[in-house]
Amino acid sequence: MTKVVGKNGCFSIEKMELAYPKSKLVDEIDAKTFIINLRAVLEGLLINHFGSKIAKEVCARTLLKSGDFNMEES
Repeated sequence: MTKVVGKNGCFSIEKMELAYPKSKLVDEIDAKTFIINLRAVLEGLLINHFGSKIAKEVCARTLLKSGDFNMEES
């Protein structure tokens, strides 16, 4: 990556460090919180692909069903 930045010539690297990839969540996430966050990320994509009405209905139905999800099982 440093070679690409140097080759470009428009940027310079001031500082580079490794980041700890683990989430900084304090508590375990529940299904409802997970779905709300997923909606925030995907809602625009769903609206563009399926339209606003369907996207909102999918999000609402999924949120209603969130009580049925168990985030502990994988």
